[in-house]
Amino acid sequence: MTIKLLIMVILSLNVATAAIYKFYRLLSQNDNERFIHVKQFVYRSIKNEATEKDNTVTNYFLAHGFLNEPILSFVFLDKLLKPNCHLYYMQYDNFGYDAEAYTNQLFDKVSRVTKEITAAGKKVENIAVSISLGDQIVAPIEETFDQVIAINPCTYNSFLNRKYRTIIAFCTPFLFVLEYALGWLSFVPVIASDHNYYSIALIADQIYDMKHLKPSESIRLKNQPRKILLSRFDQFLDNQAIENYYPQADIQYINCKHGTMSDPNDSQLYMQGVQKLFGQSKVTDYPYPWERKVIR
Repeated sequence: MTIKLLIMVILSLNVATAAIYKFYRLLSQNDNERFIHVKQFVYRSIKNEATEKDNTVTNYFLAHGFLNEPILSFVFLDKLLKPNCHLYYMQYDNFGYDAEAYTNQLFDKVSRVTKEITAAGKKVENIAVSISLGDQIVAPIEETFDQVIAINPCTYNSFLNRKYRTIIAFCTPFLFVLEYALGWLSFVPVIASDHNYYSIALIADQIYDMKHLKPSESIRLKNQPRKILLSRFDQFLDNQAIENYYPQADIQYINCKHGTMSDPNDSQLYMQGVQKLFGQSKVTDYPYPWERKVIR
């Protein structure tokens, strides 16, 4: 009896302490943990470049989709970026995912960066690009940005097609129980996908938010002049539901399924689609030295 009681106490402590640490970590992470800040340097000026003429600093805030591949997810944007820009990649981690907490952290980051740049006497342009469930983070504060581009936005549960709404509704309770029953073990990255390993906590939380985030009825949010890129043959999303929710959006379609950034063919199509939304007539191939530097 004593051994059984001891085991129950250990298991209870495992669950309770893991849950407490998880929420503490989600709410207390600093900028270095939540954002990867990269500065792009181009070592030769470009004639007629607007950002040089009006002394504007361009910041890209990038919120990727499912799992946690912040930099690889946005490689296709390389030739569309303005020279001498700043990139802020949001990153998730294996201790869990909370869209609302991440939205607050993104808002604080954008506000702080904007304040620092304007204090230095420069203009600032803030552009947000989100992929899939990354739009859960960007959408509530999209008025903060000068431009928002959402790629295959999985912002709300109603944006999923019926098949995947059903699958997620079935899986969510099971994953929720499994995550908390495992306690600290749920943080261990044991699930392999593409280029990395991920934890049950991260995946369970992302699927939980996919199921429970409901669309806002705010007319103001629905009528935002956002730009949306959709895959015409998307196997996960209901494109018509997205179009109906954003009647004022500039929507472009590309002829592919809901792709992955690891597929070079998909990357090319997404680059061309975003190029249209940016209104760029051509992509940039720098014929002179340039590099990127991670800034902490």
